[in-house]
Amino acid sequence: RQTGSFLTLEEFAPDDDNIVKSITDLLDSIGLAGAILIPPMTDDAAVLDLLEARDVPMVRLSPARDADRTNAVFARDGDGIRALVDHLCGLGHSSFAIIGGPASHSSSLIRMAAFRAALAAHGVNAASIMVEQGDYTYDSGAEATRRILRGPATARPSVICAANDEMAAGVISVLGASGIAVPDEIAVTGFDDSEIARMIWPPLTTIRQSIVEQAATATRLLLDRSAAKDQPRRIDQNVELIIRKSTLRDI
Repeated sequence: RQTGSFLTLEEFAPDDDNIVKSITDLLDSIGLAGAILIPPMTDDAAVLDLLEARDVPMVRLSPARDADRTNAVFARDGDGIRALVDHLCGLGHSSFAIIGGPASHSSSLIRMAAFRAALAAHGVNAASIMVEQGDYTYDSGAEATRRILRGPATARPSVICAANDEMAAGVISVLGASGIAVPDEIAVTGFDDSEIARMIWPPLTTIRQSIVEQAATATRLLLDRSAAKDQPRRIDQNVELIIRKSTLRDI
């Protein structure tokens, strides 16, 4: 509003086979002065091709591929995960399970790669890491935890790291229902520092990122007409490790 511009929000299903047609219809009906793309659309080559062909300026949030193709805003997920792994290994954890997000989301790919690299830096054998697939929902975190617990108790990890807070809440729920104390027997971590991280018990150790600030930065970048089209800009934003009772018993 401060710049005389108006924002419209459009939601598209990531598995929509007609997404390009839907966006084409949108462009034909209202026209766009610019677009901010969030995962997984941020890495949809057909959508990028369409917007470029229509000469629609765009800013992408945390693209996993062709990062230099457009202006982009990134959260420093890797920095946060390195701090998280340092925290966990400092507590003596050496047996890890990771619940990743959907493969179609760039954040899921970035976070999984960061976990593997950070654990390798601490000498954790990649073959010893239990990896389960989720889809960023509570139910998928719960179901992944049930799979992790199917083996003998001696094979269980000492910590389960979920790629977002919603799945971590599902983890804590299943552990509680199974009589497994958090964090005494299995510690749990998330990512985002969403509201649920503070509401569940025990409160969740997680990595805080500001979605609001990322959106504001992307908007300012989109409205900055002084930026050269042939020199895409990348803006990185810091994240913060938030330590709560799901990893520490004495806080």
